[in-house]
Amino acid sequence: MTRGDRDAGSDIDRPRKRGGMPVWAWAVLVVAGVVLVCGVMGVVGSMAWWISGSGDPAAREAARPGGTYTRANFQALVLGKSEAEVVQAVGQPDTTAADGRAKRWAFLRRTLHPTSGRLDPAATVHFSDGVVDRVTFD
Repeated sequence: MTRGDRDAGSDIDRPRKRGGMPVWAWAVLVVAGVVLVCGVMGVVGSMAWWISGSGDPAAREAARPGGTYTRANFQALVLGKSEAEVVQAVGQPDTTAADGRAKRWAFLRRTLHPTSGRLDPAATVHFSDGVVDRVTFD
């Protein structure tokens, strides 16, 4: 075998070609995968939050005593109740006042205005003879 024959058909002296993708292509794939996973997690998390009702004021209201209430729900929880029953239903008042047999308890920023949806400055519970007889909203 001559040298020309060996060069023409032999792979002995040639370096082997490495297969596969270049490193930069792997880096692009990894970054794209991370972005895709984060996007899916964000969509799934948003859907779970929406389905759970966590963004709904009414759901928050039902979840904890002393939270935020609609005016109608607040009145339903306290009207005709004793002091102990009011504390159990909506929590401790922020301020109290007394005039003889009448007492007033104020619950600050706990009720929602029916048209604007914003928090009322105060909901005042008026006691007469030991029970709530009316509620006013500021």
